[in-house]
Order: sequence, then structure tokens, then C-alpha cells
Amino acid sequence: MRVALAVLAAALLASGAAGQLPAGTTLPATTYPADVDALHALRASLTNLPRDWSATEDPCGTPACGPMLSTRCAWTGLACNASRVVAVWLPCLRDWCFSVGGTLAPGLAGASELELVEFQGNQIGGTLPPEWGALERLVVLSAGYNLLTGTLPPSYSNLSALEHVRLSGNQLRGGLPPDWGSLGQLRELLVGDNELDGGFPANWAGMASMQVLVFESNRLSGPLPAAWVRMYQLQVLDVRDMCGVCGAVPFNQVVRLGMSGSSLGWPCGSGNCSGLPLGFLGQAVIISAILLVLVTLCLWRRIWLFRRHGSDGQRSGLGLVR
Repeated sequence: MRVALAVLAAALLASGAAGQLPAGTTLPATTYPADVDALHALRASLTNLPRDWSATEDPCGTPACGPMLSTRCAWTGLACNASRVVAVWLPCLRDWCFSVGGTLAPGLAGASELELVEFQGNQIGGTLPPEWGALERLVVLSAGYNLLTGTLPPSYSNLSALEHVRLSGNQLRGGLPPDWGSLGQLRELLVGDNELDGGFPANWAGMASMQVLVFESNRLSGPLPAAWVRMYQLQVLDVRDMCGVCGAVPFNQVVRLGMSGSSLGWPCGSGNCSGLPLGFLGQAVIISAILLVLVTLCLWRRIWLFRRHGSDGQRSGLGLVR
């Protein structure tokens, strides 16, 4: 969430500088028409929106406004600059939560200056609109812990400015789109706790800026591609609770690994999920069982030797008495 706020602030400052007009020029006081249409499409598809999301009111209300500026937009959760909508920010936080429902509108793609879309922790269902692949300025896409279904749209490979994708805790299915390997600016991808399946695309090695990859608790399987060695910036990789993830770790740099419940570091085979070892947990079970057997054998040997020596001593003692 802090990253989203930082990106929101940067979007306002950057687009403010880019949107400056010559002295004496007056900016329009109304929202750009295409953005109005896009927001009304979103308004029609969502429920439990803030009360000020009115069908008749101008969404921005002023050329420059936002949650982090002294001037707030007419519609809660928007950020605008030069009368263009640059952010839609409606997460469900402790002190800021509307429990937004409904679905995500394909028509939001008409707001072509959007840099941040934040819906974390709501009750939004439906699918991720493929049309959003046209949002070429989008930096943050955050809709984790909702009720989203469907697949990861291949069209999002066109989001050349995208840096943060947070979609964990949904019901997304299907595979990891190979085309996403072109997202060279992507630094954070969180898709844990979904129902994704299949393997890991080799051409994701093209994600040269990637720092955090979280896949845990999906149905992904197979080895990490050797080509991923080119993810030189990667710092965190989480493949927990996916027994089918196996094979060698391909990175040369130090990477913080979440691998419990996986078979990462073990050869790939048909027994990765049907038997042990299963990652760290499997190793721990095997080692504990071996140690228990060894300790038991040692104890039995000591008892046997004690009894044997005791019996010999008794016989020897009886012989001396005679």
C-alpha cells in the first residue's frame, strides 16, 4: 500500500510537470470527456461506491486534485492532473473501506492517462478486462484479495510502463502468459493464493527489472527455467505449497526463497507430489525418521550389551564361589 501511495504521489507530481501550460493559459475546469465516459462505465459496473460518485457530477471537479493534495477530487478516490484522471484509488483499508463489489469495466481503458488502479481487499468479481491492455501509462495494477476469476490476460504484455501487479488472493485460473515476458519494467508480481496452473515460461527472463515474484499456493509445477538466471535484480521468490515445483534454483545472486511444501532443489519426477521428499517439510520428515531409527537401534544395542555383560558377570561370580 505504501508503494501505491508513493506511485500516486509520483504520478501527480510527474504529470503535473508534464502538464504545465504556458503562462496565461487557463486549464479547463472539467474532466477530459473520454475520462468521464470511462469513469461512468466503471461506475455502472461497480457497487457500494462512495456516495459522491454521481452520474451527473464532474468526476475531477478541478484540473488538479487527489487524496494526497490539498484539493480533493469531486469523486472520492480519484486523482486528476491537467483535467486527466491519473489514478483510481479505492482499496479496502481499516479506516478507508467501501467494500466495493460488482465487476471491472472494460470501458475504463478509455482513461488513457491512468497510472494507478487500486482495488485491494474488496468484493469485486468477474474477470480482468483484456481491454485494459491499452492503458500504456499504467504503473500499478492492484486488485488482490477480491473475487476475481478467469485468466491473466495476455494483452497486458502491452503495459510497457507497468511496475507493480498485485493479484494475490483471488480465484484466477490458467497459465502464466508467456507474452508477459516483454514487461521489462515490472518489478513486483504477486499472484499467490490463486488457482493458476502449468509451468514457468522461459521468456519471463525478459523481466529484467523483476525483484519480487510470489506464486505460492497455486497449482504451478515443473522446474524454474534456466533462462531465469537473467533475472539479475530478483530478490524474493515464493513457491511455497506447490509440491510440483522442482529442479535447480537457476539464480547466481542471493535470492530469498520461500520453498516449504515444494520440491524445489530436488529432481523433477512423477513422485514429487505423490511421495516424499516434498521440499523442506519432506526433508524434515525423512531426517527425523532416520534419526529416530538410529536412536532406537543404539538404545536396543546398549540394552542388549548390558544384559549380556550382566549375565556373564553372574556366571563368573558363581564359578568363584565354588
